[in-house]
Amino acid sequence: MLLRMGIIAAIALAMSRPWASGGAIAKLTGRVSRDLVLGIDGSYSMGWKGPIETPHAKAVQWAHECLDTLRPGDTVSILDIRDQVRPVIETPSGDFDYARNQLDQLPSPAGSSNLAAGLRQALQILSRTSNVSREVVVLTDQQRIPWRLEDAYQWTRIEDNTKQMTVPPRLWVVDLVGEVQDRINVAVGKLELSRELTVPQFPIRVRATLSQTNSETKRVTAHFEVDGQRVASQSQAVDLPPNGGSTIEFEHRFPETGSHLVSVVV
Repeated sequence: MLLRMGIIAAIALAMSRPWASGGAIAKLTGRVSRDLVLGIDGSYSMGWKGPIETPHAKAVQWAHECLDTLRPGDTVSILDIRDQVRPVIETPSGDFDYARNQLDQLPSPAGSSNLAAGLRQALQILSRTSNVSREVVVLTDQQRIPWRLEDAYQWTRIEDNTKQMTVPPRLWVVDLVGEVQDRINVAVGKLELSRELTVPQFPIRVRATLSQTNSETKRVTAHFEVDGQRVASQSQAVDLPPNGGSTIEFEHRFPETGSHLVSVVV
């Protein structure tokens, strides 16, 4: 009698085709639906040109391949992680074609990034999802600064958020660079201006300290940019001592009044 009742229940279940994720149903069907957050580092170092492509281009390609593994019932969110974390897809979505389109429209790397803030926002997204399997994947290069390890407040909040989640997510970091022997790790310090305000055609000097963590003297080229555009006549070659730094200075005259963003780029 129990066997007959079980057969009838199985037939009814098959005909009704219910939708469910996780729990006993997931075990019976042999799959578990996933909620996935992809965090892509958008800092300037992700635009470094490797032997074939930039780490940022590799991140986008990796994300496309990851989307190919998702199935109906899975969801994806995408974060463009820079100084400010920009949610590309904040509400978890099952529209993977839309996600692919958004990936292809990500802006080029620029500035710095805050991976700790990105991780925290990813956890906040997953705290509101319902699937049994939840994952965060951070796509980045080998830079230490974006992780903001000295920000105890941020990391304490991350730990608290993780403990409060009913389903702890799995956290992954994908290294998009690997072993690179000839990459120079150079940092640009805070810019110093000879004056905060100026008038058209009056010279203003911009000074910055460049430093490196390599064991040998390295020659690098520093470029001066105004509003994101490189000033062709304002590039300088600098010899940086082993594990040391050097000061560099540019002079510029603005043709008209207004606010401008000035940058020193290596």
